[in-house]
Amino acid sequence: MSTDLSARRMREVAIGTKRFEEFCSNFGVAVSITSAPIYLTWRSEQGADARTIQRVIGWHNAGARIRSEQPWSESEAVSRWLRGFHRAAPIGASAQRSDPLYKEDAGALAAACLRPTRSQRLTTAALILANSTALPPISLARLKWSDVRIRASKGWVEVDPPPYGRWVPRPDKPIVVAKGPPGACLIAALRELKPDRQPSPFVLDGIGGRGDMQRIARSLANIPGRATGLWPRPQMTPEELTAVIREANRPTPATARDLALVVLSHQAALTGMEAIRLYQGNLHRDGRTLTVKVQGRREPVHLWANPGSPSCPIDAWEVWTGLLHEQGQTRKDSPIFRAVSGSRIRDKPMTYVALNRTVQARAEQARLTGDYTFTGLRSGFIRGLLRDGVSELHVASRAGLTSLGAVEYHERRESLMTKSVAGMIGL
Repeated sequence: MSTDLSARRMREVAIGTKRFEEFCSNFGVAVSITSAPIYLTWRSEQGADARTIQRVIGWHNAGARIRSEQPWSESEAVSRWLRGFHRAAPIGASAQRSDPLYKEDAGALAAACLRPTRSQRLTTAALILANSTALPPISLARLKWSDVRIRASKGWVEVDPPPYGRWVPRPDKPIVVAKGPPGACLIAALRELKPDRQPSPFVLDGIGGRGDMQRIARSLANIPGRATGLWPRPQMTPEELTAVIREANRPTPATARDLALVVLSHQAALTGMEAIRLYQGNLHRDGRTLTVKVQGRREPVHLWANPGSPSCPIDAWEVWTGLLHEQGQTRKDSPIFRAVSGSRIRDKPMTYVALNRTVQARAEQARLTGDYTFTGLRSGFIRGLLRDGVSELHVASRAGLTSLGAVEYHERRESLMTKSVAGMIGL
């Protein structure tokens, strides 16, 4: 029997047995299964949660089977103790409570994923500033908030000559910038930067502080002009500027992955394990339908297109897989949701911790108040179906639940929430 256990498991069993024997010796009780409830009580009082208690019982089950003794889990005394323990702590101290993310909440998370990052917003402002004022990177790097005035229809930019390098004439009057078209308006770009600006006085501090013009110059590389890079460059038309900004604001790997994770996990009601074990070959598009074959489920999940919406599953899937293919990640047996390091997509699946952190970060970005984890995407979808009056059988089939008891649990939770809300508003 011992040969069937891994070396790591054998070490865990030996350590668990040694701790139990030390406990029995210190408290003067017999080293037998009759002392198991006393030992488990002591472990729970020391702060052990339900998961740890189950792990301890598993160690002693393995050790008892090696010694041809009765496993702890088959003891009536241990079973009675566990019933009382789980009644006092039904989900254990380590289990995370998550508020459900309904359809509207998941849509807010998806919209937050599509919002440009701070670096992209800074690049957008730098592109519009350079095109509107014809200022070189060194002047943009030294531009302060005190040099900029913003009004409803126009803005003013005061410029100092650079302290070194090629001299740029200083205008006699502040440069007046008129309000531009949507997506290429300097007034709107600067207003987006103001709420989250850092204590630094420089406007473009995120991509270049005082004297740091090289990073700003790289962000302006898409502006058409002379090959020598001389300034001022010819001014772009609004259409050309909008195209350049759109290219600069392309979804980053992290943004595209998070969007696909939120949309697909919510609409397919994925568990954490199902999301981690979802591979590229499990998804297939057929016209306006995206078919997801989830491991462990009897039937595939069919997701329908919703063009123009942030929650469109086909758009989210195609953007993310497009970036995967750009980096050569085309194997059908590779995970769809992967770890990302900057602009590089790694060939390893996300972890449970990464799933939770992604949802929490996007919920904070969407300004949702509550305790949210990855589980909230699944529970919110299930409770949303129940809230809409969908039958229990259809809910169980759609979410891959194997029993109606799980559906009834979500139905009770949704009923409690609905009644409490109705009571608060006097219904």
